Amino acid sequence: MTLPSVAEHQLDLAQASYARCQLAPDFFRAFYNRLLASDPAIPPYFAHTRFDKQEKLLQHGISLLLIFARRPNPNLLERITERHGSAGLNVPYRLYPVFLQSFLDTVREYDPAFDAGHDAAWRAALAPGISVMRGNPA
Repeated sequence: MTLPSVAEHQLDLAQASYARCQLAPDFFRAFYNRLLASDPAIPPYFAHTRFDKQEKLLQHGISLLLIFARRPNPNLLERITERHGSAGLNVPYRLYPVFLQSFLDTVREYDPAFDAGHDAAWRAALAPGISVMRGNPA
């Protein structure tokens, strides 16, 4: 399978949106609140989670996904893919779209410039990395 391609302007839009979201100190916590409420299958994955640490991991993970969209290097996502894959948390494929929608709903809430173009840009920018994480490498 080939990875979805992402236009440079979409990557720039997503990156700028992410920078605006990160200005809010509660952005990542708001995301996790939304994610945990989005599907009853999700809370057990976080039963023993220290959210102060987890929020930093998410911040890093989103940055990696954005970098991967610009320069698809399989090694870049190796650790995060293993952690979420069958040898780690074994996150089912059906939860990846739930994660994405929860993330985009939180971005919509925290990015004052968010519009349909930003939504499309985020979806395009995260698609290649999520595809790899779900086990669909190029």
